[in-house]
Amino acid sequence: MASTYAIKEIRIKEFKSIADITLDLGKVNVLIGENGAGKSNILEAIGVISAAIAGNTNYSSLKERGVRLSAPEVFKMALCGRKRKPLFTLETLFTSGLHYHLTLSPARNDTGDKLRYWTEVLSNSENKIVSRGVRGKKGTIVGKESFIANENTSVVLAAESLNVISEDYKKEIDILRNYAIYAPSTPILRNISPDESAKSPLGLYGGGLANSLPAMFRIKNFVQLYRNIVKLFPWIDDFGRVFPAENLISHHVHPDDRVIAFRDRRMSDNFNKLLAYDISEGVLYVLFLLTLILHTGAPNFFAIDNIDSALNPGLSTKVLDMCIRLIKESSSKQIILTTHNPSMINALDLFDDEQRLFVVERNKDDGSTIVRRINPAAHISRERWNEMVHGQSLSHLWTSGALGGIPTI
Repeated sequence: MASTYAIKEIRIKEFKSIADITLDLGKVNVLIGENGAGKSNILEAIGVISAAIAGNTNYSSLKERGVRLSAPEVFKMALCGRKRKPLFTLETLFTSGLHYHLTLSPARNDTGDKLRYWTEVLSNSENKIVSRGVRGKKGTIVGKESFIANENTSVVLAAESLNVISEDYKKEIDILRNYAIYAPSTPILRNISPDESAKSPLGLYGGGLANSLPAMFRIKNFVQLYRNIVKLFPWIDDFGRVFPAENLISHHVHPDDRVIAFRDRRMSDNFNKLLAYDISEGVLYVLFLLTLILHTGAPNFFAIDNIDSALNPGLSTKVLDMCIRLIKESSSKQIILTTHNPSMINALDLFDDEQRLFVVERNKDDGSTIVRRINPAAHISRERWNEMVHGQSLSHLWTSGALGGIPTI
């Protein structure tokens, strides 16, 4: 199966802790860095781009994508020693050559729930397709008359309504529109806390996992899901969605009407079923991650913040290795992951250009977020790389400080 993906490059300027960074993406992208380095800010900047090209940047649209609903002023960079600008800039380069550029302007001291379009351009390598002038008032579609643009609505919608965007471009744009940041939560995965997100089919925090399983049962991907789960957790005999049985749920707990149950091959035949509430949280996290990758209704381009949550170091490496294999087997899946766990990055093959490792850290001079891709130079072979690092794993290189991105005391 041919390996393709939609998003080639993301550029972010003057957004939260980010002065100016460019992220050149592959299919599997891992961001590692200390707490507060700005990893989540990168994911959220992409979420804002997704909302913007989808039509508007109001807070309901941002929430649907997992972006924190900070006050509008918080979205603008405010670092010591740097002049604070009234705008922030976001750009996306698609693999087809399609390019989306916009600047957004939160009003000064605004406590509202939207970010206003200031400038906006959708173009390809040859010319502009649609654009919005300074202050967002005037829109222009190539070959069409100019129009008055709504500062709260994307001009891309106007271009689509007049059929000046090709079907191939629309497909790429839709992939970016469906982007979301997932952050599974243990209480939500256990079905004892609600998932307030409305992202279909799994919910951003795992609340839709139980309800998504029947759809998985009907497609061939369920075989992959089952085999991978059992490979990681050999004690699992079977799993599925059930009504919570009275003898398996305490009256102190109030789960949803349908929950996930697992059959444990190590337990006696007359009592070998456990509900999500009593199962290892690591199992639930892994089930969520694999379902997200394999479910045909899940986005093709998405992020998972803190993928290593609830996973021990050995398991985290195996899980990422499994995720990489499944994503590479997919025709169009593309993922960005953040982690603090150095063991996880041992699963990456830096000589495979579809797998990319980025160290995220703060600039020592002004505190802005900077990103460095860790990859061998083009002329260095795998054997030479191993000699240079004395056979050390990526996790050892990270914890030793050789890759940067960890605090120095």
